[in-house]
Amino acid sequence: MEFQADPAYIAQLEANRSGQFTPRQRLTVSIAALVTSLGLIVMCAILTAIAAAAAQGLAFTGIVGALFFIFFLLTYLYMVVTFYVNARAFVPDALSRNPVRVAQGELRTQKAQRDRDELPFSFIVGDYSFAPFIVPFEIKMEKGRRYRVYYAAHSRMFLGIEPED
Repeated sequence: MEFQADPAYIAQLEANRSGQFTPRQRLTVSIAALVTSLGLIVMCAILTAIAAAAAQGLAFTGIVGALFFIFFLLTYLYMVVTFYVNARAFVPDALSRNPVRVAQGELRTQKAQRDRDELPFSFIVGDYSFAPFIVPFEIKMEKGRRYRVYYAAHSRMFLGIEPED
């Protein structure tokens, strides 16, 4: 079976084979790195402002103040963890000289552990799993056939796929 894809996708695969992002892939990862880094900076600024207000005695008091503070703290911690995890994944990819990794092997599928209409199963090649809706439409996916999947090293973002044969 011959692999047919448009020239732009072939050029993308060539860049990924050499361990590099295409300019568009680098832009996507760089934007994600920038947004998550800015999010962390904003969250640190908010914490500094709250600490400064508390140091000047401008904190809420009573049960309403305590509930507000608990809600704020939980929301704040959630946002910090979310931004930190994403920044930890995307910033190294954006700064790396060789950010692309490859997984090779036979295509397997795995049903979702719970009933999910939006993602009833995942494709698995080697140690990398990905959603079926991110595969380019011109690539026919056949269980048992060997593929190479290219993905970002830290964020594990899907970049491309090609049959090995």
